[in-house]
Amino acid sequence: MAPAPSEWVEWEDPREGAFTARVPKGWTVEGGTVRPHIDAWRTVTLKKGGRDSTSMAFMAPAPPLFTEPVQALAMGGFREGSAYNRRWSNAILGRVDLAHPQTGDTRYGVPSGSHHYWGLAGKVIGTETYTSPGIGALELKNLDDVIKR
Repeated sequence: MAPAPSEWVEWEDPREGAFTARVPKGWTVEGGTVRPHIDAWRTVTLKKGGRDSTSMAFMAPAPPLFTEPVQALAMGGFREGSAYNRRWSNAILGRVDLAHPQTGDTRYGVPSGSHHYWGLAGKVIGTETYTSPGIGALELKNLDDVIKR
C-alpha cells in the first residue's frame, strides 16, 4: 500500500463551482457537478501516474427519477407510486437517455434504434456507423454509461 500523501491542495468543481475538495498534490483530478435533470450529483476521480495509475472515484448518489403514469408503463407492471426504473421504461417505450460525457448535457426519451448518437445544432442524430453526421457534431453516450464513470 502506498504511503498517504503529505501535501494536499484545494480543487474546485470546474462545471459550477458548487463544491471543493482537498486532493493530494500532483494528482490529476476530473469530475464535477453532473446535472442530467433538475437535481444534481457530484463526481470526483483522482489519478496518479500513467498507464499503471492509481485512481480513486467518488460519486454522490443520483437522486431518484420520477415520471407521469402512462399506459405503456402500466402494461410493463409500473403502477402509480411504484419504484420507477428509467431503463425498464425506456426499454418498454423504445427510448434511450443520452448525455455528453464532458458537459453533462442530457437528452431524455430519444427514440432508440441507432448504434451511435450525435448532438448537432440542438438536434440528436442517430447513425448506424461511427461516422460523424457533420462538422461540430458531438458524440452522445447512453446516460447509464456516463453515470458509471
